[in-house]
Amino acid sequence: LIVVAARPGIGKTAFAGNVTLRAALSGIPCLVFSLEMSFTEIAERVLGANANFPVERLHRGDLNKGELDVLAYRSLNLADIPFYVDDRVMSVAQIAATARSWRVRQSARQAMVVIDYLGLIRSVGKSENRNLEIGSMAKAVKLLAKDLECPVVLVAQLNRAMEKEGREPMLSDLRDSGEIEAHADMVVFPHREQPLDASGPASLIVPKNRGGRTGKIPCWWHAQTMTFAGLE
Repeated sequence: LIVVAARPGIGKTAFAGNVTLRAALSGIPCLVFSLEMSFTEIAERVLGANANFPVERLHRGDLNKGELDVLAYRSLNLADIPFYVDDRVMSVAQIAATARSWRVRQSARQAMVVIDYLGLIRSVGKSENRNLEIGSMAKAVKLLAKDLECPVVLVAQLNRAMEKEGREPMLSDLRDSGEIEAHADMVVFPHREQPLDASGPASLIVPKNRGGRTGKIPCWWHAQTMTFAGLE
């Protein structure tokens, strides 16, 4: 279970999408549960990142004939990649059932599932304690990753404490429940100081990693294509 978390507007969905596209382009089947964004919005981001084309202009349809031809040519490599999107709002049980059914149909040994994001997973019945409910969901997703025998990337939000204190995010900033930290095998915090529409230096902070090192990885945020990339 890999938790990708940040405060709103930092690019946590973009980072998860970057990782998913790279994996799919390598032939690894990827299933994205997009509870926040529509299929069309996901498609625009994938096209923009793959073709190095401004996502905002794709969203507006602001392309001339020449640009459309170039975009179509640069998108030929996307025709047959194993990238699947389910944009329904579901409960964690429905997500698990859908993921298991999808995993059985994949012939590849490797696979990846992305859930974007934890706070929008539909509640079942009434819950008087949101922390307990979020903790239960995180545990269910962890068990799903074990059952599927593949990485599950769970996108989550951070609380606003770090903004008020003017510091980098920490594990204690995970919103709603410490159970998220407890069940995660790895936690990644995409972090930037600039607003979402401004390119500039960024970092990937890894405060927890059961399978390797922790630390900070410097990178660069490209605002037009909504992608994180290495500094080189």
